[in-house]
This record gives sequence, C-alpha cells and structure tokens, in this order.
Amino acid sequence: MTLNAEAVLALHPDLVFVTKQSNSAEMLGRLGLNVETVEFSDFKGLIGTIDQTAALLGTDLAKTQAEHYGKAFSALDERQPVAAHPPRILHIASFAPLTVDGEGTIIDEWIRDAGGLNAATGLHGNKRPVSLEQILSWAPDLIILGADAGEPDPAQGSGLWSRLAAVQHGRVFRNPAGVFNWDRYSPELLLQRIWARDLVRTGSVDRPQMIKKIRDFYRDFYRHPIDQDDAVRILNAKPPLPEKCSGVTDEVGK
Repeated sequence: MTLNAEAVLALHPDLVFVTKQSNSAEMLGRLGLNVETVEFSDFKGLIGTIDQTAALLGTDLAKTQAEHYGKAFSALDERQPVAAHPPRILHIASFAPLTVDGEGTIIDEWIRDAGGLNAATGLHGNKRPVSLEQILSWAPDLIILGADAGEPDPAQGSGLWSRLAAVQHGRVFRNPAGVFNWDRYSPELLLQRIWARDLVRTGSVDRPQMIKKIRDFYRDFYRHPIDQDDAVRILNAKPPLPEKCSGVTDEVGK
C-alpha cells in the first residue's frame, strides 16, 4: 500500500490507477500525474469499475471488452429456484490467524448468489478473526477455503476442527485461483459465480465443464490462451509451473 513517487514518475505513465486504501492519489496528483481512484465492494461496483476503466482507456478494444464482460456477467443474473433449506456456507480466509468472511462483503454476495446462506451470522466484514468454538456453534453445512488460506491443524483446539459436520462428511472445498483469488475482488468473480453455483446447488463441481469455462474465460477476457494443464491447476488452486512463469516473463519482456 506504499508507493515510491520517484519510481512511479520514472515509468512515465499516462494514467495511474490507485485504490482508496492506498491514500496516494493526492500525492501523485501533486506530481502532475493523471491519477484515477478505482474501488468496488460488490457485483454492481465491479461492473462499474470495468466500465470506468474502459472509458478512461478510451480505446475501441477496451470498450468492446467491457461490454462483452458486462453481458457475460449479467447473463448469470437470471432468477434461480431457491431451496427450501439453503445450505449454510462458511468461507475461511486464513487459518493462521483463523479468519472468516462475514456479511456485507462480496464473498457474502456470491454465497447468496449461489443459493446459500453465509454461516458467519452476526459477523460483518472481510477476514474477521474467530475461534474454532465459534465455527462449531455455527455448524456450517459446507466450508470453502481460500486458495491461500493454508491448511487446518486437526489437533488445534482439542480436535474441534475434526468435530465439524462439514469436515466429517467431506464437504470442505478449496477455492480456485488464477490471476487473482476468484473468491475476492477481481473480474474472475464471473468464474467464481459459476463454480460456486455448481458446488452449492449440486454438492460437487462438473470439472470437465468448469475447465472448458476457465479456458474460454482467460482466452476471451485476458486474451491469454491457456492449455488443459493450466486450467486444471487454476481449478485446483495451484500456482503455474515455473517454466510457464518464465515463458510469460520472457514474452512480456519482448
């Protein structure tokens, strides 16, 4: 969240994007840079940010891509049947420290969009610290772990983790991650909505179909075709292979 003004100036940027959290817009503006603050906290804000970015870039490609993305995102908005007893979903952001995502977050929004309820009732905001005892009292039907949440310690809290019904019934899932974590604040929320709906409504993910959607998404919106192995690693929340990383770096350098 800290910028070195001299380093930014040395890049001679035409446009600088910053978030409100960085608190650097005013400082960079005083240096004569064209600075735009962008930030979103829900689905509507994501689309607004993409449209804002396209307008600022001002190219036909940017405008076309933003329109294409908006249509693909809104195509998922059709009304879905609501279950009589929606499953209660807990999203764990990290294990050390133990934090979860509560209400009033984009995580809560995609949980409800998928047909579930956020098990972290009475908790508001992102990455809120909790205890295993609290999670046990919530008794979530399904637990989703952030891609970089780490691993649970079965012995922690006198074995409370192992006493969770979702753990005992094998209903703990790792969230995919690509350019960024799908479950948080990025354009990959489009993929997150598809993945979460499949998981919450059927209890599993149609992997072949999801892999196809992953490949289509990065080709269409990032203009970066990926192969089957790349898509599988993204779905499994695994980082790209080292040789793939060096290849991308070399290409960018050219």
